[in-house]
Amino acid sequence: MNPLNRKAVTTVLMVAVCLSALLTIYSVQASRQSFSDLHALKQAEGELQRQWAQLLVEQGAWDSLSRIERLARSEFSLSEPKPDQIALVRPASPAELTQRVSDALHGTGLSGSVARSIAAGSTNE
Repeated sequence: MNPLNRKAVTTVLMVAVCLSALLTIYSVQASRQSFSDLHALKQAEGELQRQWAQLLVEQGAWDSLSRIERLARSEFSLSEPKPDQIALVRPASPAELTQRVSDALHGTGLSGSVARSIAAGSTNE
């Protein structure tokens, strides 16, 4: 083989080896990037699955409320009250509550202290 041909073949082989090495490096880097992207997408998928499950739970809650309202209207003939039908009720004070319990127990033989303990939420007898 001619020394000139040998040098040309060697040069071509060296270029081929270098080109192969560069393509291998590029392939490995692309593979790593793809794996990283896959990992990020799987995390996003998990988050979307959690959100979807939460939305299904919320949808079920809304569905049940609309079902209850529909049943209330159809089976019990209930409807939303008009503004003039709404009354605000203030809670009774402890003294008023004691008086009401005492009045209710009047004639039952229970003492006023029992009425006061019932009104206060105590069960001591």
